[in-house]
Amino acid sequence: MTIAALLLQPILWPPAPGMPSPAGVQLALFIGLAVLGALTFGAGVSFLAFGWPVVRTAAAQTSVPAWLVYAAIGWSLVSWWPHNNLHLANGDNLSGLIAIEYAFHVSLYVTGLIVAWFFLATLSRPLRAPAPRHS
Repeated sequence: MTIAALLLQPILWPPAPGMPSPAGVQLALFIGLAVLGALTFGAGVSFLAFGWPVVRTAAAQTSVPAWLVYAAIGWSLVSWWPHNNLHLANGDNLSGLIAIEYAFHVSLYVTGLIVAWFFLATLSRPLRAPAPRHS
């Protein structure tokens, strides 16, 4: 998924006309962000594909709806790829920038609160003794 994200990036989000071209260290740092965003996107897609059973089991013992925790974690991982690339495609359009910032930042504020709620609800459960190991 990471490779596909990297390859699709310039096709889905070409740079806005007039965007300056980075050089030297700037280029390396932007490439690093692109790779990290694609890696996180791949991890998020993997989490969404395989993480539901684990989240459902863990959340069954809390007051937090499992689907909400699952969606929050998934979004917090996959959202960086479109967020970073929309900045590049948006260029210097301030209305577009405000829309991008609100859509992504506010949603990530909410996902952070959901994960914190889940974490605190999980920790407030009585601790159970670990199951005995059989050798």
